[in-house]
Order: sequence, then structure tokens, then C-alpha cells
Amino acid sequence: MKVLFLSTESNRGETRSAYGHRLDQLRLSIEAKGFQTDEFSLRDARINRPILLHPLNYPAARKKLLQADFIHAGGDAAYVAKMWSPFLSAQIIHDVHGDSFNEARFKWMHRPGLSAMHQMIQAYIANWVEFRKTGKFLVVSRPMQSWLSHRCQGSLDNTALIRNGVDLNVFQPLPLPTHGKFIVGYAGGFVGWQGVGNLVDAVAQTSNKNIELHLIGLQSADQNLASKFKSQLGDRLQLFNRMSQENLVKTLANADVLAIPRQSHPALRVALPTKFAEYLALGKPVVVSNVDETADLIRQHNCGLVAEPTVQSWVTTLDNAAQLSLSEKTEMGVRGRELAESEFAWDRIGENYSDWLNRWAAKK
Repeated sequence: MKVLFLSTESNRGETRSAYGHRLDQLRLSIEAKGFQTDEFSLRDARINRPILLHPLNYPAARKKLLQADFIHAGGDAAYVAKMWSPFLSAQIIHDVHGDSFNEARFKWMHRPGLSAMHQMIQAYIANWVEFRKTGKFLVVSRPMQSWLSHRCQGSLDNTALIRNGVDLNVFQPLPLPTHGKFIVGYAGGFVGWQGVGNLVDAVAQTSNKNIELHLIGLQSADQNLASKFKSQLGDRLQLFNRMSQENLVKTLANADVLAIPRQSHPALRVALPTKFAEYLALGKPVVVSNVDETADLIRQHNCGLVAEPTVQSWVTTLDNAAQLSLSEKTEMGVRGRELAESEFAWDRIGENYSDWLNRWAAKK
């Protein structure tokens, strides 16, 4: 059987996004199970914007589409696949990586303008096409399963839980540091919903001046924000640019705990950040906001701490984390690594996806 991965991710040497990395790993995982795969990038196609015109690329994609048994379409590519579906015999699998309309609305609320308004309207139209009827779906979290069932008014029989995984050979357990400070590590983006501002405010307000913050993932667009954070924390903040996975692991080795301070928002309640699995695999306690399934998993497996998505709650939680003994942090890290191995390893995820593909093929 052949699976065509249809996406808006570029194949022209650009730095891969978290979703692009997910696609790469899913392809490798199912190829190891005997599936053939191919890919078609709408971003690299002749008509690459706006998204609503992507269906006009059908002639360029036609040969690959007709050779496929399944079309794995994620994000805006799912809108395109649904538009093409009357001309296809392949089964379409919608990889629902998040709530794109609410994400666009969040951006518009925080930075209103014509461009943001255009993105929100475009996401609304695309979502209407993507979800107007039941189908085959991949989701990354259990809350997303429930949301999707309500959205499409269908059962969960064709909804597969396919997590955002982690390469356990790259993200390996790290020894707890012995530098005498208490370092909180964060790696990722700096857009509003990530809640990095709340994390910086919390470190600034804590009475424990031994707590230090390391932020990884700066880009050129973040310089003004970085200057603001530096003015708040001074020497208690270290800033790092985006880096390779190898260097990321080495840099995170200095942290005592790893943080995901996301804000509460409809778009985030159904998501599951990729960094969560990577943090767990490093064998360190993880501190998260109580806004999505990560909080449930932390509580169930006792592998970190949970804060409410407010500055004061993060102040209290970081103070509590700094009081953990070496043995408590070590035990939390061990349980986190075990969770990564059982739930987020790419080989397990690939096996799960392959089982669903075989099940769907048998039902056709």
C-alpha cells in the first residue's frame, strides 16, 4: 500500500517545523512496516498562496494522487484533499494537528490587522470544508478526540490517537546538574500563547533568587521581546538562539526542571506540544500549565508539577519545584522517561499508525 503525504511543508531545504518533523517521522515509521510513501508539497507548487487557491494545483499532483491508496493530509492540506476528493479513489486521512481557526483568531485578537483578519477568515473557510462531514482522522490528544467527535457529530471509530513523538536515541536521560543554582529550562517559540512572558514574570517575582531561567529558540523577530525579558531578570536569564537537536539536548542538560507555561485558550486545550515528549525523554521533571492533556499526564505519572496559567501560580509552583530533593527530581525524571518510552516513542507510534492503515484498508 502507498501513502501520499500532502502538506504545506516545503521540501526545499527550509528548517522543518514541528509539524514537518512529525510528517518525516511518520513516513519513516510506516516505511519500516512495509508501506510505500511519497509526498507532495503545496508550498513548493506553482500556486502556493493564498491557501484557498491551493486546489488549483491538482494537475501537478494528479499522478501521485492516482498512485496512492491513502492521502495523509494535515492542516490546510486537508482542505485541499477534501476539495479533490470527488476525483480520487484514495482514502483521505485528515491529520488534525490543532484548531487552526482558534489559533488564527488568537493571533488576530493580540495583533489586529488586515493580514490577521485574512488569515482568520481563510482558516474559517478551510475548517468548514475539512470538518463538514465525518471521515478518517488522526489526533494528537484525547481532548482532541472528544472535540472532533462533537465537531463532526460522528463516532470515534475512525479517529486514531497518533501522538507527537520523540526520537529516544537523540533525547536521552541527562544527569541532574550540580551547579548550585536552580535552572528552569524552556525551548520553543515565543508567540503569545506559549506563555513565556508569564514564565519570565514568575521568575522575576519569586523570592528565591537562586532560580535562573534559560530560554532557547530565539529568532530575529524576537529581539525586542528578548530585550524586555533581559531587563526584567538581568543575570538570572540566559538567552539562546534556535539550535540543532544535538545542541538543544546539551543545553537543556543544565536545567533542573523543564517548563511549558502555555496560556489557556480553546486552540491549546486540544493540542499537545511536541516539546512535551522531548522533555520527558530527557529524564527531568516537567512543569506545565493546567491547560491541556499534558497536565493530566503529569498528574497520572507523577513526573513533574502543574501550575495554573497565571503568574502567581507559576511563582508558587517554581518555589515548590526548587524545594524538591535530588531523589525526588530523579524519581520524577525516571517516571517521565518511562512515559516517553511507552507513549511517545516513534517506533510505537508508527506501529499504531500502521495498524490503523491496515484496518482502514480492510474496511474499504
